[in-house]
Amino acid sequence: MNINEIIKAPLLTEKTHLQMSENVYTFKVDRRTNRAEVKKAVEHIFDVKVAKVNIFNVPKKPKKLGRFHGFTNAYKKAIVTISQGSINFYPEDTQEEKEEKLRAEQEIKAKETTLREKAKKIEEKVAKKLALKSKSITKVEEKEVKSTTKETADAKVKKATKGE
Repeated sequence: MNINEIIKAPLLTEKTHLQMSENVYTFKVDRRTNRAEVKKAVEHIFDVKVAKVNIFNVPKKPKKLGRFHGFTNAYKKAIVTISQGSINFYPEDTQEEKEEKLRAEQEIKAKETTLREKAKKIEEKVAKKLALKSKSITKVEEKEVKSTTKETADAKVKKATKGE
């Protein structure tokens, strides 16, 4: 049997995604194949070292759609354990996408730094304005204090002169 005809498709489910972290991959394979052929095909196609292969037949199941009755297709499933390397089922994660991700991250960092710089400048301006306001307030308060002390002194003099 031709190596390219042995593996039909990878089986991607929640369970198989969890198993991928343990270097266990699941494939739909041709019904006429055996363990040795699956091992050769996986090693040849994906350039990995296969530790073991488990194969079993998945039977057809009765299903119905509306009033129509039928069956799902029966197939053979191969669970392949890999000793070295890994298999990438998502070829979109290539160098181009990695570079795009790096560019995006760099742009985000650049924007963050510019925003931080702008925030620092704004904080400095606000601090200067507050400092000027506090200085002007203290000057106004000093004038008020001087004027109130003069008024109180004048009032005391008037009281003293009236009281005599």
